[in-house]
Amino acid sequence: NDTTMAYASYTTGFKAGAFDVRAQAVLLGTGDFPVAPEELTAYEIGLKSEFLERRMKLNVTAFYYDWEDLQTFATIPGIGPAFLNLPESRIVGQELEWQFAPGGDWLLRLYAAHLDTEVTDVGTLGPDAATLGSPLQQAPEWTFNGGFSKAIKLGENRLTLGANARYADEQWGTMNERPSTLVSSTTFVDASIAYEFGAEGRYSLTAWGENLTSEKTCFVLGDLDGFTWTNACQPNEGTALYGLSFMARF
Repeated sequence: NDTTMAYASYTTGFKAGAFDVRAQAVLLGTGDFPVAPEELTAYEIGLKSEFLERRMKLNVTAFYYDWEDLQTFATIPGIGPAFLNLPESRIVGQELEWQFAPGGDWLLRLYAAHLDTEVTDVGTLGPDAATLGSPLQQAPEWTFNGGFSKAIKLGENRLTLGANARYADEQWGTMNERPSTLVSSTTFVDASIAYEFGAEGRYSLTAWGENLTSEKTCFVLGDLDGFTWTNACQPNEGTALYGLSFMARF
């Protein structure tokens, strides 16, 4: 009807093959062997809706991804991280997106997602690369993202206050559930104050703060016999960031 839409989709596609062009791959010779194309078949059903005179939006989605020859990095004994194909894997997920404008220039929003990932075929890959039944790397089971904004009119100008928090469940850095590669759950908090002025809000000055809780998270991408091959800290190294930005619209 005018406020609700249900849908279902079936899609399939591929990602072209590639060579590992890292310096390490060139030196060790693993870059001589191309990685095969990656193929994905996706099934999805969902509902998009609006309520309360379009002041509230609610979208829900459920999906199933069937992957063949997923292109990924994994640790190979005696070599280290290598670019290779994982024969078969799958993802089952659900997503919820909610947004509500209760009035008074308030806007509330929430996003939640659940993932169930699994390696379903390892082919000739050894246990140091992937094990059957393990979850995919860097795929948290639960993620949440929520925030609010409040606009305040100051004559012809406007002041907007906003804050956002995002949570990611614990996740693995490899596809064999090595304890040394388990990444703890994280929560990041950001906030901002924006002042818009000029004709039709042409100019804006924003004071912002990111990662106010000084959260730090690092992924160990491959760990063999206690030796860490690659360690990537994202999105920063546990430092709260503050800044000012100015924007002019033309």
